[in-house]
Amino acid sequence: MLHPGALKQKASKKKWFIKAFNLVGFPKRVAFHATDKQEASYIRSQFGNKSAIFIAGNISSFIGKLPSPIKPKNELKLLTIALISPMKNYLKVLNALRNVSLSVTYNIYGAVKDEGYLAQCKSVAATLPPNIEVGFHGELPPDRISATLEEHHVFILPSESENFGHAIYEALSAGRPVITSHNTPWNHLEENHAGLNVNPEIEMEISKAIHTFGVMDNVSFVNECEAAFQYALGYYKLDEILVKYKTMFDVNL
Repeated sequence: MLHPGALKQKASKKKWFIKAFNLVGFPKRVAFHATDKQEASYIRSQFGNKSAIFIAGNISSFIGKLPSPIKPKNELKLLTIALISPMKNYLKVLNALRNVSLSVTYNIYGAVKDEGYLAQCKSVAATLPPNIEVGFHGELPPDRISATLEEHHVFILPSESENFGHAIYEALSAGRPVITSHNTPWNHLEENHAGLNVNPEIEMEISKAIHTFGVMDNVSFVNECEAAFQYALGYYKLDEILVKYKTMFDVNL
């Protein structure tokens, strides 16, 4: 992943790898796959404007519209399904919850990539006020994803970067509004009533986004769920994506 947010993680190691990759001339001998025009621009910024790049969207699970759980005002069930690592910004969500006066249940599912980071998250969670309940549940089996999404109101994942964000798309396709950063392909959520994009560096933006959904009544929430599903449906053009992949693999460099 060549998103600036991803390159900040283990920056020195990635900088030297990219330098070596360029020095030995690999960019001239390979073709790159980008999921959209923005990702293609990140590739060119590192490997040059003459890089061979094929743009073809990711193929992700389309869950289908799930029933919406009842949404009482001033209550919210938040969910994240993702690797436990700094890239996913769990700590920033947990710290933002300090500023939320509503009743929030936040369930976290994911394989642990960074044990030290998980320990930090649990330490912060233990200091949150009594109106905030946080659960750490480990990795979620694929056959439990739909049922787990069905039990929650909003999916939250304000990542440093995502070249696609399969978990985000799965949540949208299930009809769940999403709170995420601007560093994913899933932008313009607010104008589509499919969720909210936030700057993860600004804690209060995350707090306000959580508050927005927390105070929402059931009628408004059901409308948001339908809009999230329609937003995901607009992306799901599997036949077109498969044609692009076939073109990509048929070309000889």
